[in-house]
Amino acid sequence: MRGHWFRGLLARLRALRRDHEDLQTELQFHLEHLTAQFESRGLSREEAARRARIELGGAAQIRESCRDQSGANHISDLLRDAFFAIRVFQREPGFALAAVFMLALGIGLNMALFTALYSIIFRPLPVKDSGSLRNIYMELRGGANESRSSYGSQYFESFAEFRYMQIHTKTAELAGTAEADLSLRGPSPATLHAQLVSANLLNMMGGAPALGRFFVPEETAHPGAAPVAVLSYAAWRRDFNGDPGIVGRAITMNRVAFTVIGVANSEFRGPLIVAPDLWIPLSMEAITRPGESLVDNPNAAFVQIFARPRGGINDHSMLAEMSVLGQQAVTAHGSSRKVGMKLAQAAFLNYPDVMGFIGPGLLVITLAGGMILLIACANVANLLLARGLSRRREMAIRLAMGAGRFRLLRQMVTESLLLGLAGGAAGLALAWKGGATALKFVPAAAGQLQLDVTPDIRILFFALTLSIAAALACGLLPAFHSLRVDLTPSLKSEGLLDTGGGGHKHRLQGMLVGIQIAVSVILLVNAGLILRGFNRAEQLDTGRQMHGLLIASFDLRQQQYTPESAQRFHERLSEALSKLRDVPAVSVSLVEPELSWNGAMVSAVGAASPRQNIRISFDEVGPDYFRAAGIPLRQGRSFTATEVKSNAKVGLIDEQLAQTLFDGDAIGKWVALTGYPGASEKFEVIGVVGRTRSLLPGRTSMPSYYVPMQGLRFLEAKLWIRYQGSLAGVIKALKAAVNENDPGVSATLHTIEENVNTALTPIFIASWAASVLAILALAVAAIGLYGIVSFAVNRRLREMGIRMALGARGIDLMRSIFARLPASLGLGLAAGMMGAIGLGALIRALLYDVSPVDPATLLSVAGLLLAVGILASWFPARRAARVDPATVLRND
Repeated sequence: MRGHWFRGLLARLRALRRDHEDLQTELQFHLEHLTAQFESRGLSREEAARRARIELGGAAQIRESCRDQSGANHISDLLRDAFFAIRVFQREPGFALAAVFMLALGIGLNMALFTALYSIIFRPLPVKDSGSLRNIYMELRGGANESRSSYGSQYFESFAEFRYMQIHTKTAELAGTAEADLSLRGPSPATLHAQLVSANLLNMMGGAPALGRFFVPEETAHPGAAPVAVLSYAAWRRDFNGDPGIVGRAITMNRVAFTVIGVANSEFRGPLIVAPDLWIPLSMEAITRPGESLVDNPNAAFVQIFARPRGGINDHSMLAEMSVLGQQAVTAHGSSRKVGMKLAQAAFLNYPDVMGFIGPGLLVITLAGGMILLIACANVANLLLARGLSRRREMAIRLAMGAGRFRLLRQMVTESLLLGLAGGAAGLALAWKGGATALKFVPAAAGQLQLDVTPDIRILFFALTLSIAAALACGLLPAFHSLRVDLTPSLKSEGLLDTGGGGHKHRLQGMLVGIQIAVSVILLVNAGLILRGFNRAEQLDTGRQMHGLLIASFDLRQQQYTPESAQRFHERLSEALSKLRDVPAVSVSLVEPELSWNGAMVSAVGAASPRQNIRISFDEVGPDYFRAAGIPLRQGRSFTATEVKSNAKVGLIDEQLAQTLFDGDAIGKWVALTGYPGASEKFEVIGVVGRTRSLLPGRTSMPSYYVPMQGLRFLEAKLWIRYQGSLAGVIKALKAAVNENDPGVSATLHTIEENVNTALTPIFIASWAASVLAILALAVAAIGLYGIVSFAVNRRLREMGIRMALGARGIDLMRSIFARLPASLGLGLAAGMMGAIGLGALIRALLYDVSPVDPATLLSVAGLLLAVGILASWFPARRAARVDPATVLRND
């Protein structure tokens, strides 16, 4: 299919050649027929042939007329225009290289952004017949008091809902999958990334076993049906040395013996962005979360559904059936919520909520990329305008010789298109190589990402479209203005020089310079705001003591701990570490500081409506937590060990929430917590603590609420160790305590400083990217401004020579050059400031309370742009002030 257009083009060219030969034969026939008629009237052969040629008319004109009517001339004219443009660029290599470089920069940056976004969200999956594969997502509405947990995406389905739809569908084959990490025990312990799949998923995606077999329905029909596993080819070679006898062997993962039933072929890596080490049945999910089985919970959404329509079924019919089945599946487990189903072309991260998560950063980078391209197009347009002024005599001569204005317009548009296509090709190469290089720097933990940045037909089409659009954007206006030629003065020798006229062209050039400055201001201001936000985040008072704190987490779920055994494990570790002289406090929490958060809604019991449903940050903590975290206790008391063990209905709130709900008098009052699984109950406030602030974007000002840790949460608890003195000694003591309690448990350790650095990584990347783009935009704008001023000075050399001869001083000439600067700079600064303020409001989440109209940032950028504008104009103006009148007038 993809090669049909090329074969059609070749066939069309061959047909044009045959048409040309047929036309020649027909003209010769008519000429001979007329010649014979004139001979029959008594004329000589030579005279008859002459009269026949006169009667028939010019053969060349007839051929051209016929070719015009058949469209044959269009291709040949285009080729002639292209070859002429190439010869022109060969005479002006500096101009051509500068234009191609700037377009390549703008197009390449946008191609890199598009390729990354396309590869993650839109590129078809690397599986069999990916074009027909669909994702099915469920959106639930209503039922605000109903609890539902989401794992991965809120649009996923529960196991019960998936099985209902899989069994009852008539329009499609459905397969489900989820992800989990498993702890491999044995001579070479490792953490393996697993995909939990329905029995049909591997075959549905086009996988084939290199050894053994895949799953059968009996092994995935019900929870805990069969502990069997299929290894990926890479894991089989890496972790099991490519043992050909692996099939039938037992391997221990999460302290459960799994039988290896097969090894997938080397090309198959599954339908998810992270390639797995192995696949296990979806029905075995309980071993990944002991004590909190999701597969048994109809309100736990963790299954991602893939669908392949049956023969003759379209998306509309499939969506209609899935909407009915989805509603039936939700109603079957007693929910009153309304279901809205969504169908999407299967891709890695096409969840409906993905854009909401990555939206602000993606918006900044995409707009910045578009603005860089806009600056590049404005720069090239200015170059083409300046070049058009130098070609006025050429255009005048061609018009005087009979060339039509449309013919010259087509020639100049062809030149712009060649520049755009060359810039697009260079930009595509830069984006492709840059993307391949960037993938080499992906962290080792993400080394199994299935990202493909190789250009396909869609990427090539986008590159072609972007190149043509850029070429037209920067070429049409200069082409139209270059044809506004007054023949008489342009044909004179003086037409080669400019005497300061052409006010309309100067205004257009000034407008283009203003656009470049405005875009540079927008990028510089927002880069400055993000940098200020990053600096503010580094200095943010979080309300905790941000040093001397070690955070430890453990793989207790993977080691099949129960909530009770997990609680005892943490109690024994806390007791052992509390005996150390350098450890003043040890406790636990559900949330890891600065890296995660839990949201909920809280209301004051019995209060008026304005005090209802306040969004809060919610955490479950252990005794002595606030001393370990370094959060001051303002009123009341903290939890006791007895209250934690008994799940007492008590809680602590921060002073911000106490003021909001109870005007500061909160002790003994009751609050109702909703919107959090397992916590939709009333709690008595027993204490008020200092306000804490999170470094997570958009969460800095959210009030906090704390309740005693429930038994189930100990499986995911983080151990907070407040230490003084040597960190190495504390880590050594912690590892010794872990080994004494259970040598099979693995610990992951972070200091609070490391968590802060990790939390600030997104804004650091955003600030770095915005700064690079802003500096790039500033450099391109400065180069463009310098080039335009230099060209203007060169055009006005004759005028300046005359003025110098008449007594003008060099400073007067410099003043005349700088006189045109304020208009472009002023308009660009004004427009840029307004655009920057508007964009700053969209990225407020990255600013950490820095105002989008921050005066320091706005004034700094204005001063920087003014300095750059003056500097870019200084050198051409200085050259004008040193012009030698005698030399200029002698050349004239």
